[in-house]
Amino acid sequence: MRLTETSIRGLSFESIGSKKHWDDTVRGFGVRCSAKSKSFFVMYGKDRRLKTIGKYPQISLREARSEARRLSC
Repeated sequence: MRLTETSIRGLSFESIGSKKHWDDTVRGFGVRCSAKSKSFFVMYGKDRRLKTIGKYPQISLREARSEARRLSC
């Protein structure tokens, strides 16, 4: 899925646990929806570490993508 501001706003919160939605634009980047929040994350490195970048909308999609690119290089 290509993440956009509109598509992120449209994602529903999960009643139990969380669900990851991966971005088609930046490898390893996505947004995780839980019961009360939506957070940007990136999976990177040989050991596939998962790092939370920040909560939506406190951090913008543009800033989160930029940070994901920086971390995954």
